[in-house]
Amino acid sequence: MQIDLAYNDLECLYEFQYWTQKFSYLVDRLGLRIKCDPESIRPYFRAAPISERKKFIAKIRFYSQLIASAEAENIDIMKDKAFLWKSFSQIGLLPNSDLFSQIHPGDYIEVYDSEGVQLFANFEFLSLISYSFEEILWWSWDQLFARDPRHTETMMVNFTHCFTQALGPFVPSVEDHICWETRSETPKKALVTLKMFAPLFARNKKPMAMLATSKIQLLI
Repeated sequence: MQIDLAYNDLECLYEFQYWTQKFSYLVDRLGLRIKCDPESIRPYFRAAPISERKKFIAKIRFYSQLIASAEAENIDIMKDKAFLWKSFSQIGLLPNSDLFSQIHPGDYIEVYDSEGVQLFANFEFLSLISYSFEEILWWSWDQLFARDPRHTETMMVNFTHCFTQALGPFVPSVEDHICWETRSETPKKALVTLKMFAPLFARNKKPMAMLATSKIQLLI
């Protein structure tokens, strides 16, 4: 058993190195304004259980393969809704039929699982924040961003509604508010307008994730 654990540990470290370098290479080649810094999470990765490390590797492998596939099909990663559809399809998510008609140019798009861990963000969002891509994949939303507690409480009510009652897109009952980064050495602060929440379903028709669109105006 000790041999298996040692092998799994080395395998995870190798895959961490390979896929973080692969993603960074693709980002540079395509000229995407995304910060890549594997060292920002390496100590946490090495200290985490094997199961958590494999989750991270699966996420960054997914993004790397998604970008490479979209590039091969001449899909505009920054502007084409086909990229968003391709992303959902590969995760195994089924959006409501009218969802894409409610996503507009300039929208910042994020997808979260039921535990608040980000599954997907469009590159417009990733280019706006100061966090590295690796940090976004590693930490949950509440470990990265903060806002006034009353707005957080209202957001959680809407978040729960999305997973338990919503059948399609809806406008969350959250006022425009200030949000700020909490783990960054150069934290950014922004005015956030939440435009839409929408459940994304698994093939068994059960809600698997939540899509959120927003307008974000940087303040600092």
